[in-house]
Amino acid sequence: MTFLPYDKLQIKNIYLDNWGPFVDEQILFSIDDSYQVTYFYGNNGSGKTSIFQALKWCIFPNEPLVHLDKNELKAILNNTSKDLAEKSSKDKLTITVKVEFDVYNKLKQITNYEITRKQDMECIQGEWKEQNKSKFEITKTINKRPETLTEIKYLQEIERIFPSGFRQFFFLDGERMAENFRTKNMRNIQGMTQQLSEIPILEKIYDGIPDFISKLENRLNRERREEVRNQKNVDAVEDFQKAVKDFQKQLDEKEKEKKTCAQRKNDIEDQIRDGLSIVPDLRDEREKKLKDVSKLSAKIKDDKTDITNSIRDYVPFILLEDDIKSCLDDIEKKKQKGTFPQILDKELFEIIIKNGKCICGKKLTDEDKEQLKKQMETCPEHNVSTKIENFVKDCKRILKMIPHEKFNIYNVNNRIINQNLELNELNRKIETIEKQIALNATDPDEWMRKFKKYQDYNSDLRNLDNDIEGLQRKIKDSEESLEFYIKKLESSGEKNPKVPIIEKQISIAKMMREIVKKIRNRLDEEIIEKLQAKASQFWLNLIQKPEHWKKVIIRIDKESDDWRIEPLKKNMKDAPNLSQGERHVLGTSFMTTLVNIFDISYPLVFDSPFGKLDDIVDEKIGMNLPKWTKGQIILFVTSKEHKSIKDSIKNKVGKAYRIISTSDENISKVNPFEMN
Repeated sequence: MTFLPYDKLQIKNIYLDNWGPFVDEQILFSIDDSYQVTYFYGNNGSGKTSIFQALKWCIFPNEPLVHLDKNELKAILNNTSKDLAEKSSKDKLTITVKVEFDVYNKLKQITNYEITRKQDMECIQGEWKEQNKSKFEITKTINKRPETLTEIKYLQEIERIFPSGFRQFFFLDGERMAENFRTKNMRNIQGMTQQLSEIPILEKIYDGIPDFISKLENRLNRERREEVRNQKNVDAVEDFQKAVKDFQKQLDEKEKEKKTCAQRKNDIEDQIRDGLSIVPDLRDEREKKLKDVSKLSAKIKDDKTDITNSIRDYVPFILLEDDIKSCLDDIEKKKQKGTFPQILDKELFEIIIKNGKCICGKKLTDEDKEQLKKQMETCPEHNVSTKIENFVKDCKRILKMIPHEKFNIYNVNNRIINQNLELNELNRKIETIEKQIALNATDPDEWMRKFKKYQDYNSDLRNLDNDIEGLQRKIKDSEESLEFYIKKLESSGEKNPKVPIIEKQISIAKMMREIVKKIRNRLDEEIIEKLQAKASQFWLNLIQKPEHWKKVIIRIDKESDDWRIEPLKKNMKDAPNLSQGERHVLGTSFMTTLVNIFDISYPLVFDSPFGKLDDIVDEKIGMNLPKWTKGQIILFVTSKEHKSIKDSIKNKVGKAYRIISTSDENISKVNPFEMN
């Protein structure tokens, strides 16, 4: 059960004008508990994040806008509206966002809020700038009775309805989601978890009891003055009571200082660990790309060998293609005329040499004649026509192959060019990685400063432990002296009947403070046990290959009381380093756990939440998220995410929209569609 004043919050609609790519756009959200998902999808740059930012800007006026340089609204102002204003010589425009939402208290009574936030923009010397502060029109309606609220009054109410400490865990930016659940941010989650439980009430009681005890002690001292005449003993009792109180105050300050110091030590330790952990990952990536370079180089070499072989085998025929065809034509003509001799003998050789012409009619060079003379001496008599036929067949076969080989050569050559481009790109990536490694691993001054800070914090912690130990001894000595003088007072005069009553009240108050402390610690343990069990269930349902994982645990730092949420693999004592996608799944699991355990029906708004995840994990989240949460879910997904999640979540979608950029790229439209 949550200790927030409201059980449920539902966003009903939003109106946008001159905000990002939207002009005069009205959007309705699903408020049907059976179909609690409102679904938006569109290409990158179509305006999904603009709607996400508009919701936060209007509902939480003091929240900064992310992704904007210096939080300036001139980057949000619609470009088409700016162009039209400049063409018509107008120098003023207004950005308008209007949001309507309902909240339900414990008695199911509904309070309606309508917030309109406007920002006037003015063009000064060609640059659009914000003119004064935003203007608000805020109406609160209960039982059909409207009431106008000031901005300050609304800020107070929205802080009570939706405390700022945990808004970031309900309005989740996909790019930053994994970062929210790193170790250094877990203090925010711890504070949020405790805020949703009875712990703040117990802490108020625990912190208020010492003041109550102090008042009782003052009253006790007054009664003792009336009881005895020995003012010296009374003064001694008061002095030691004051000393105990002062030492206790110093002790509390030292313990608080120790906790702060431990937190800073953990932060610098995280920075060192995170910085050093980057280098092995970069080196692994570099080795992988070097292997890719080696494989690609070998492939290029093989392709070049193929071209070389083709050139060696066929280029002479390619170059002489026309001459070969001409020779074949001449041979065919002579064959038809019957002018080829059937027997090749020395006499025929002599005739050819004497005439200086080949049998096909081509002229012979001197080198050809010398070659024929050598062959004439060794050549036996045999049938010539068979040789000529074989020659003709070989030539025709090769001529048929030549066009195909030309094509292969050109094709392989183009492939080699593309491979060389890919090779150059890989080498550039390797060079970039080398620079990153050098930046993270070879800046000794930076790392020495961080290590020195870490050592200084350790030294401060040791000194604080010594101071705390000394103060504890002083408190003990002062309490013993106080007990001595109290006994002396009791034996020195007539007893006042009010004194033992007040003393008993003080004793009960001290006992009560210890009981509250134990209850608070036990409640903390129970919350952690529930969180671990539920988070483990959701983690194993969402993560890919759940058979490799055991459970999710929450570790508590003994010095700073900070939380660490870590999933454990089977057969492993320590948590492994998680990828960004795995931290993303861990964040989704833990947030769903909080909503589930504390029965919160507040909207979960996700902007591009699935970009870092596998399709299988997307489907699991789409299938389980609406089952595990009771409240409204608003999803902004990319076209790629839409393909992987639409089938698993469509049965819980109450309203679905596609954000489409129009022919004017500066304007987008939000069009309803059916998720079939």
